[in-house]
Amino acid sequence: MNTPEARRNALEWLFVALPFCLLILWRVGWVLHLTSHPANPAHPVDITQLVEVLLYFGLCAIIFWWYYSAQWKAKLLKSLPLDISFVPLSLQDYSQLDFSALLRSTADLESAGFTQAGDYEMQAFYGRNVAKRPPKMMRVFLHHEHRCLAVIAPSLAPSQNGAALTAIQCTILSYLSRNSGPSNDPVTPFINSTHQNAGHKQKQKVPRSSETWSLSTLNYQPPAITYILRQPRSLWVCRENNSSAELLASHLSWREQVAATRKLTIVSNLGAETYFAHQKQANTKRRQVLRRKNMLIALIELKWIAPHLQKWED
Repeated sequence: MNTPEARRNALEWLFVALPFCLLILWRVGWVLHLTSHPANPAHPVDITQLVEVLLYFGLCAIIFWWYYSAQWKAKLLKSLPLDISFVPLSLQDYSQLDFSALLRSTADLESAGFTQAGDYEMQAFYGRNVAKRPPKMMRVFLHHEHRCLAVIAPSLAPSQNGAALTAIQCTILSYLSRNSGPSNDPVTPFINSTHQNAGHKQKQKVPRSSETWSLSTLNYQPPAITYILRQPRSLWVCRENNSSAELLASHLSWREQVAATRKLTIVSNLGAETYFAHQKQANTKRRQVLRRKNMLIALIELKWIAPHLQKWED
């Protein structure tokens, strides 16, 4: 693509690669000359010269990887939103949505005891020079008896005849806390940790006694990048092709095990705002995790670990 960004990237690669390519060609020429002319017993090959060649190649490989990983990390950071917000929506704005699939998923969750909390749209805000992405529609449900919530999000993909193909992604979530106080409300620590005062971000460290854990049970395989950007106390398990009742039963059983093992209490007083606050904080933490991430480890995880992962428990 002949775009300003593509031309700038090409010039950067040329600036970094050209000196080392010349160095490599010079050393490769020396090695070819050495191998094409058998060593004279009277003048044996100096082993230090071979070591020098290997060191040059190693140095070039390190610099190339450093530059590539920096570019890759910058590209991933640009793909993560700076902030997200959730606003109520009207389904009339989604004319391409397969309403029958949405209604089936809604009825399936309601038969499992969930009540609908509302339809929302997640809007992501990116920096300058980043293409805007369409907002994501979601429907939030609450289960007051089991103290959990569910979120369904249609994933749209156009088919060959122009109709919309809708895959409904369902997630059941619970929040657990070490804080056994009377409020037992997860929204407060989420908001306090990203409190803004007078236009300046003021990060407040949440005491360990009030740390909130999130447990998510999904009926779909999450993207591989999810494992790379994993966060402490944010656990998930994949149960593909499960019905809502099966997903809820699996979630409750797993939640009971985690709560007993880690001595956590289940958070009550859930609402849609609970989910929104947690997602906003998780979005901020994903960027922090990526900034500290070793990209060599990230590459190994992305290629060989994440595609086969069905569960994450830190």
